[in-house]
Amino acid sequence: MAFSVDQLLIFAARAGNCTLIEERLRLGADPNYYDAEHGSAAAQAVARNDIPTLTLLLQAGLCPNDSLAADSGLMEHALRSESREAAVLLVEHGFWLLPHSRSIREDRLQQILIENNEQQDASPKH
Repeated sequence: MAFSVDQLLIFAARAGNCTLIEERLRLGADPNYYDAEHGSAAAQAVARNDIPTLTLLLQAGLCPNDSLAADSGLMEHALRSESREAAVLLVEHGFWLLPHSRSIREDRLQQILIENNEQQDASPKH
Protein backbone atom coordinates (compact mmCIF):
# COMPACT_ATOMS: atom_id res chain seq x y z
CA MET A 1 0.00 0.00 0.00
CA ALA A 2 1.47 3.32 -1.06
CA PHE A 3 0.90 6.38 1.07
CA SER A 4 0.49 9.90 -0.29
CA VAL A 5 2.94 12.64 0.68
CA ASP A 6 0.13 14.12 2.79
CA GLN A 7 -0.26 10.88 4.73
CA LEU A 8 3.51 10.63 5.12
CA LEU A 9 3.42 14.12 6.66
CA ILE A 10 0.94 12.85 9.25
CA PHE A 11 3.23 9.92 10.10
CA ALA A 12 6.26 12.23 10.40
CA ALA A 13 4.27 14.49 12.74
CA ARG A 14 3.18 11.48 14.77
CA ALA A 15 6.86 10.62 15.23
CA GLY A 16 7.80 14.24 15.93
CA ASN A 17 10.48 14.06 13.25
CA CYS A 18 11.02 17.68 12.15
CA THR A 19 13.51 16.68 9.44
CA LEU A 20 10.95 14.40 7.79
CA ILE A 21 8.22 16.99 8.25
CA GLU A 22 10.30 19.63 6.46
CA GLU A 23 11.11 17.13 3.68
CA ARG A 24 7.44 16.20 3.16
CA LEU A 25 6.44 19.86 3.12
CA ARG A 26 9.12 20.57 0.48
CA LEU A 27 7.65 17.70 -1.55
CA GLY A 28 4.29 19.50 -1.51
CA ALA A 29 2.47 17.97 1.45
CA ASP A 30 -0.52 20.01 2.53
CA PRO A 31 -0.32 21.00 6.22
CA ASN A 32 -4.13 21.26 6.22
CA TYR A 33 -4.66 17.72 4.94
CA TYR A 34 -7.05 15.59 6.98
CA ASP A 35 -7.29 11.85 6.55
CA ALA A 36 -10.35 10.10 7.95
CA GLU A 37 -8.25 7.15 9.11
CA HIS A 38 -5.05 8.89 10.26
CA GLY A 39 -6.27 12.36 11.27
CA SER A 40 -3.99 15.28 10.50
CA ALA A 41 -0.38 16.24 11.09
CA ALA A 42 -1.56 19.13 13.26
CA ALA A 43 -3.72 16.84 15.41
CA GLN A 44 -0.73 14.56 15.89
CA ALA A 45 1.40 17.51 17.00
CA VAL A 46 -1.30 18.79 19.34
CA ALA A 47 -1.82 15.36 20.90
CA ARG A 48 1.88 15.23 21.74
CA ASN A 49 2.05 18.94 22.70
CA ASP A 50 4.82 19.09 20.10
CA ILE A 51 5.24 22.84 19.66
CA PRO A 52 8.18 22.63 17.17
CA THR A 53 6.09 20.43 14.84
CA LEU A 54 3.00 22.59 15.21
CA THR A 55 5.11 25.69 14.50
CA LEU A 56 6.50 24.11 11.32
CA LEU A 57 2.99 23.30 10.14
CA LEU A 58 1.77 26.83 10.87
CA GLN A 59 4.74 28.31 9.00
CA ALA A 60 3.93 26.00 6.08
CA GLY A 61 0.36 27.27 5.84
CA LEU A 62 -1.76 25.45 8.42
CA CYS A 63 -4.78 27.68 8.28
CA PRO A 64 -7.90 28.12 10.41
CA ASN A 65 -9.84 29.09 7.30
CA ASP A 66 -9.14 25.79 5.54
CA SER A 67 -12.34 23.78 5.76
CA LEU A 68 -10.60 20.52 6.66
CA ALA A 69 -8.49 22.11 9.38
CA ALA A 70 -11.47 24.00 10.78
CA ASP A 71 -13.80 21.00 10.65
CA SER A 72 -11.31 18.75 12.41
CA GLY A 73 -11.75 20.64 15.70
CA LEU A 74 -8.07 21.25 16.29
CA MET A 75 -8.66 23.61 19.20
CA GLU A 76 -11.00 21.14 20.86
CA HIS A 77 -8.33 18.50 20.43
CA ALA A 78 -5.76 20.77 22.09
CA LEU A 79 -8.06 21.34 25.06
CA ARG A 80 -8.91 17.64 25.43
CA SER A 81 -5.20 16.79 25.29
CA GLU A 82 -4.36 19.46 27.88
CA SER A 83 -2.01 21.00 25.30
CA ARG A 84 -1.96 24.45 26.85
CA GLU A 85 0.96 25.74 24.76
CA ALA A 86 -0.62 24.38 21.59
CA ALA A 87 -3.94 26.08 22.39
CA VAL A 88 -2.21 29.45 22.88
CA LEU A 89 -0.22 29.03 19.65
CA LEU A 90 -3.37 28.12 17.72
CA VAL A 91 -5.24 31.18 19.02
CA GLU A 92 -2.28 33.37 18.04
CA HIS A 93 -2.71 32.03 14.48
CA GLY A 94 -6.47 32.61 14.28
CA PHE A 95 -7.82 29.22 15.34
CA TRP A 96 -10.83 29.12 17.61
CA LEU A 97 -13.39 26.67 18.90
CA LEU A 98 -16.00 25.12 16.63
CA PRO A 99 -19.41 26.80 16.95
CA HIS A 100 -20.97 23.70 18.54
CA SER A 101 -18.23 23.22 21.16
CA ARG A 102 -19.23 22.55 24.72
CA SER A 103 -19.18 25.62 26.96
CA ILE A 104 -16.70 23.90 29.26
CA ARG A 105 -14.17 24.01 26.39
CA GLU A 106 -14.72 27.74 25.93
CA ASP A 107 -14.29 28.29 29.67
CA ARG A 108 -11.07 26.25 29.65
CA LEU A 109 -9.69 28.17 26.67
CA GLN A 110 -10.47 31.50 28.32
CA GLN A 111 -8.72 30.32 31.49
CA ILE A 112 -5.63 29.29 29.48
CA LEU A 113 -5.50 32.64 27.69
CA ILE A 114 -5.84 34.58 30.96
CA GLU A 115 -3.06 32.50 32.55
CA ASN A 116 -0.88 33.04 29.49
CA ASN A 117 -1.39 36.82 29.64
CA GLU A 118 -0.59 36.84 33.36
CA GLN A 119 2.62 34.89 32.72
CA GLN A 120 3.64 37.32 29.97
CA ASP A 121 2.93 40.30 32.23
CA ALA A 122 5.03 38.75 35.01
CA SER A 123 7.98 38.00 32.72
CA PRO A 124 10.93 40.39 33.07
CA LYS A 125 11.08 42.88 30.23
CA HIS A 126 14.42 43.42 28.50
